[in-house]
Amino acid sequence: YDNNSNPYDNSTANLWGDNDVNFTSSNPWGGQYVRGNRGRIDEGYWFAVVRGEDSCESPSTSVWYDDDNDPTNPDIDGNDFNDDTDNRYGSYGYWQYTQHIIVYDDSKPEAVVTVGDTCVLDGVDCDKAIDFSIAISDTCSTVGITATAVVMPGAIAVPLTANADNTEFTGTSSEELALGKYTLVVTVNDGCGNITVEEQEFEVIDCKGPAPICHEGLIVELMPTEDGGGMAEVWATDYKASDIYDCTALSNDANGYGIVQDTAYSIYFLDSLDTDASGTIEASEFPTGSQSGIVLTCADQPMQPVAIFARDAAGNRDFCLTFVEVQDNNNACGTPAASGEIAGAVATETSANVEGVEVQLSGARSMMYMTNAAGSFSFDGLAQGGDYTVTPQKDQNHLNGVSTFDLVLISKHILGVSQLDSPYKLIAADVNNSQSVTTLDLIQLRKLILNIDTEFANNTSWRFIDRAHNFASPSNPWSATIPEFKNINNLGENAEAQFVAVKIGDVNGSANVEARSATGTFAINTAEQSMVAGNEYTINFSADMANIAGYQFTLNVANAEIVDVIYGAAKAENFGVFTKEGVITTSFNGEAAGTLFSVVVRATADVNVSEAISINSRYTNAEAYTNDASNLNVALNVAGATAAEATFALNQNTPNPFQGETVIGFNLPEAQEATIAVQDVAGRTIKVIEGDFVSGYNQVTLNANDLPSAGVYFYTLTAGDKSATKKLILVDALNR
Repeated sequence: YDNNSNPYDNSTANLWGDNDVNFTSSNPWGGQYVRGNRGRIDEGYWFAVVRGEDSCESPSTSVWYDDDNDPTNPDIDGNDFNDDTDNRYGSYGYWQYTQHIIVYDDSKPEAVVTVGDTCVLDGVDCDKAIDFSIAISDTCSTVGITATAVVMPGAIAVPLTANADNTEFTGTSSEELALGKYTLVVTVNDGCGNITVEEQEFEVIDCKGPAPICHEGLIVELMPTEDGGGMAEVWATDYKASDIYDCTALSNDANGYGIVQDTAYSIYFLDSLDTDASGTIEASEFPTGSQSGIVLTCADQPMQPVAIFARDAAGNRDFCLTFVEVQDNNNACGTPAASGEIAGAVATETSANVEGVEVQLSGARSMMYMTNAAGSFSFDGLAQGGDYTVTPQKDQNHLNGVSTFDLVLISKHILGVSQLDSPYKLIAADVNNSQSVTTLDLIQLRKLILNIDTEFANNTSWRFIDRAHNFASPSNPWSATIPEFKNINNLGENAEAQFVAVKIGDVNGSANVEARSATGTFAINTAEQSMVAGNEYTINFSADMANIAGYQFTLNVANAEIVDVIYGAAKAENFGVFTKEGVITTSFNGEAAGTLFSVVVRATADVNVSEAISINSRYTNAEAYTNDASNLNVALNVAGATAAEATFALNQNTPNPFQGETVIGFNLPEAQEATIAVQDVAGRTIKVIEGDFVSGYNQVTLNANDLPSAGVYFYTLTAGDKSATKKLILVDALNR
């Protein structure tokens, strides 16, 4: 090389390496050349570079090479430099050298393991599949990282799914884990030979208290005492209607799954326990001791509500509410004072009786009564002349009676097309409890229908209004205070308290209807496609909306993952997307043309659209409404075929587990008689619901009061020669 700027000055020419350099000033072109006579490069190659010099032409450059491996031979393959016929490259050229740089990754990836809920609430099988999540980080990159997980002992596999950038892996144990201690072993490989093994210990524990099965009330007779009064004793086991089983029972044999022994039962006066405003006993307020019996005196006449608790070896407790009626037929307490009674009923605006309403009595005496099938209640044995307040309440199953058809009716009211014609309907439409009916009520109601919300944020499920109240302005029921209780002062022999029940969100009065009649089928149309595992597909949905006021349904996706929802006539507010469950809920009302919406899915198996997509009432009831207010079933119509006929199917009750009410939905292939029987774990039939049901979707409502206590039950649908059974769980016996 020559490190000055003059291409014809050879005074500073050098050749890389420690070899000699020869300079020759004469050649056929009158220029200079540089020859590296010991400048062998690779495999014996020598080279020479000659730059020509010509006053009339631009300088030219030529390159020769020599590969004879003889450093003493000055010729280029036997030819002199002056000979330009051999081993001469073209006029221009360059030498290139490639250097390989290897970067090593010797740092191990880091893993943080999170174990999901390990509480077992299944009091029958006493096991549970556990969820896990693993957060991954790496100093180099998370690209190519893999992870595996097993639960020990037993080497129980945990199939893992990674997110897009491999920073989080999630999975669920492939088997239900019994109660006990385990270790999750996670192995993370970064693909560069670095492996991290992380172990996380966890314990699957029993969190389900034994729910006692209690008799509905006992009657005791006061016995005279030496001090001129009366006394009686009642024991917790007196209320035991049958044995109960528990995963960690305090058993007569050994602790573990078995029958709960008698010493695990306790009894308490309800008014001795801490309850909230609704009379509910929170788990944090459960008594921790043991009290096998209570003593009743003359002051406890005529009735006392009591709570029967059962406990297990894990410290869990559950209870049932019942009562004891105290009688003094022998006048041990002397001549009783005159007593009075307060009675009444709870019914809707259309006189439909409402069962299971908790009616609280406060004032001179505190009592509670649950309305029966006739919606009635009564409080007797009350001291005359006292002041009392009667307050009904029911805050369960907010979705009862609520549908997209209610959105249609409320929308028409807001737009002035068709007004809601009673103050009770207006109160029902005021979902957000703002004392007005606006589009904000529509938004909250649709979220409930889509299962995005499970209850009203600022309202209770039911409201109860004194039937004697006269609305000063029926079109504005909030112009004056709405009485949701009944005051009775200076009680005489008897008094009456009647209430109108308003189901919030239900403006068409469909709450508590056990079977809904459909006059036809509304078809949701799509086209058949053959989907290949790993590929993404867009599935378009449309419908004939010419005479349809609205619709709602649950769209289930099987053997495919939900990637996206593309909006058409239906927008974002019309959907609830539950990717993990493979479920999309939708509720739409209004005018529409063309594509309603599209769903982008990634197939996880080779499957057709007709096999992967289905419509049912798993979360949101499948139903549609015509402009003249008729009900329709909803069915999926693939590739223009006739809408699918109704089939026999029993849905999982919702909600499940439940506290107050739960809805059991089912499909029948034709209009026919059907029976739903509810049985306990011992096989005893507890409740039977019979009826004539329509073809397509039907539903019945099961109340907690229909069951003797909290626990696991099985319900069986029988129609013709077909039957199906599922499991439901009543989580506690509150508000009974």
